[in-house]
Amino acid sequence: MESTPTDRETTTRGFPVLPGAQRTGQDGGLAPEAPPRPAAAPQEQDRAYFVIGQWRGGGDVDIWHVEEAPADPGERSDRCDEHREAADDAFGSVEIVYATSPEAAAERARREARATSERIHRETDRP
Repeated sequence: MESTPTDRETTTRGFPVLPGAQRTGQDGGLAPEAPPRPAAAPQEQDRAYFVIGQWRGGGDVDIWHVEEAPADPGERSDRCDEHREAADDAFGSVEIVYATSPEAAAERARREARATSERIHRETDRP
């Protein structure tokens, strides 16, 4: 005759017994893995965006278009090549910028353009 597990054997402190759990502790109860931590509010993660536009000089950038880039690296590369071909015809460029939103990607592209311009000016002004 098969014995059915008691409630004590199927759960420990309200958690289901996980396969491979070992008996531990003074009471000989099963020790399940620690319960998962409560989910915190989801954090916004940086995603890749195509920022398409034209560098006007200095830190000035005309941004024509921003769109989220595909997550797949191969697809991202193909889409980037397509955008670059179109941008080259209009003397523009395509940058991949990581940000939490399209607006943040555009702002980051402008900051990076200003920083690049400042660095170029510092390097050319050196004796």
